[in-house]
Amino acid sequence: MARKQKKPKSGFVVPSDVTPMKLTPELEKAYYVEWKVNGFRCLAHKRGSTVRLYSDQAKEVTKAFPTVVKDIRQICDRNFIVDGELVITDEKGHILGRRPLAKFIGALKSGKKVDDSRVHYVYWDVLYFDDKCVMSLEQYERKKLLDDYFKSHGRAHKMPYFIVKNREEAREAIEFVANLDGSEGASIKRLTGAYSPGKETDAWIKFRVEIELKCVTLGMLPVKGSNAVRHQLGIYVSKKEAKLIDPKYLTELDGKLVLKLGNSFNTSIKAPKGSILKIHVEEVWRHLKGGKYHYSLHKPRVMEVMEEQYTTSSLADLDAAVVSRGMEVIEDAELEVQVLRSKAKPDEEGKERMVRDFPKRMQKNFEEVMKNQLWCPCVVQYHYRGHK
Repeated sequence: MARKQKKPKSGFVVPSDVTPMKLTPELEKAYYVEWKVNGFRCLAHKRGSTVRLYSDQAKEVTKAFPTVVKDIRQICDRNFIVDGELVITDEKGHILGRRPLAKFIGALKSGKKVDDSRVHYVYWDVLYFDDKCVMSLEQYERKKLLDDYFKSHGRAHKMPYFIVKNREEAREAIEFVANLDGSEGASIKRLTGAYSPGKETDAWIKFRVEIELKCVTLGMLPVKGSNAVRHQLGIYVSKKEAKLIDPKYLTELDGKLVLKLGNSFNTSIKAPKGSILKIHVEEVWRHLKGGKYHYSLHKPRVMEVMEEQYTTSSLADLDAAVVSRGMEVIEDAELEVQVLRSKAKPDEEGKERMVRDFPKRMQKNFEEVMKNQLWCPCVVQYHYRGHK
């Protein structure tokens, strides 16, 4: 069961005071809860004394992390492939997020050497063990392999976990890992789930810690056929800050300059123009085009009207969110964008991509469908990010 624990002291600490696994007859009702660290997804392959690191794009990144590679070599004396996350810390051990890791990917291209002494590898699953594929094993069986044959060494850390069997235990465990330094939330995994490479299944559930912002509503847009509305969101900026912003994304409200951030998700919460709203978002994106910036919000949800609040979050707050869990997008005149991943979706982490107006990942998926005649009923969900 989950136990109440004190939050670890500041600095990079992999919590160890968690319940060890015990197999029970009620496996279907039990879940693992793990810390969702804020870094780059990475597979570590070891054969003999050779260790290689691969991004989710199957690009080798071994040369960028020589210190981590030495430590990973010591976590198990068998051949293996493990799944985990690369994270980087400051001098005091605080996790900095994904964006500072981008320099290591850049170093691979330029051939420059970058000090990786503050990079750590946290691993939580095993895909191959002793030259055998174990992805078809149940999650608890793969965890037992990790418990029996793997260890932490240096900057390579085996991810600890809770086992929870009811809602209260789950809430307690999620709250604990969500409050750890550098946490993005929690990963919740069914004990009986197999490993499904490249797929999303209900065997793994992500609980994201959302970013809270205070935004001014610039007006409400009706939702056709519904009582719901979408709020046009913005934050107040100074004249000095406005000089950095693309003029198309600036407006005025009651004599104050406002940076437009796009529209909220549909909501039943209504408020007059000029009201301050509490907004929860998963990410903040910063876009650079022609030397000017604008910003957009990923999955903005209106939580409440802040009756006694008269100021919004600042531009510095947005930039802090970009650095910790957001994205930097550089747009050129031909409407191509160079995406420097600093959060995000597993299949793009650590990758620089040129993407046109239709996501390259989706283009590739449809090419596979057409090539292999895989047509079937489907639903395409599109998340509007505030652009015209």
